Amino acid sequence: MDLKPRKHAAAVLALLTLSLASTAACSSSPDAPAKQLGSKTACDLISQADLGSIVGGAVPRPEVSGPQCVYQSSNQVTATLARGIESSKGGSDVTVAGQEATETSAAEGQACVLNVRLAGDDTQQLFSIALNFGPDSVTSFGNTACAMTEKVADKIIQSLPG
Repeated sequence: MDLKPRKHAAAVLALLTLSLASTAACSSSPDAPAKQLGSKTACDLISQADLGSIVGGAVPRPEVSGPQCVYQSSNQVTATLARGIESSKGGSDVTVAGQEATETSAAEGQACVLNVRLAGDDTQQLFSIALNFGPDSVTSFGNTACAMTEKVADKIIQSLPG
């Protein structure tokens, strides 16, 4: 009896088993987001200094309004951050720092809302950013509210554990 076919079949089976085991070990659970908000509130998502460096002006302590945190910079950029709620419905699908998001531009690019979903439909892993330019900031930044909003989101995402 020729044992070569059996040895070949055993070798192929061993390789398949090893391949499946290594794939399972390398994959993460689809239910757990890579980045997580943890216990952060809307006001914990970004520091005043980091926000100020992005919007180009001093940012005083925010006003808290329920699940929202409102910052007003010295150069008239208003940033509203929220956790667990979508600040707008609809918009365009975008990706920011590897995360799915929905972006809505308004006022000819002088306002933008970005909803970032870290884990599908889990509202505890959702945050939103709304930026509005006042008259002074429109002169400085024109219609770049969405680009600036994405920079804020990127900074937040990079700071999250996971």
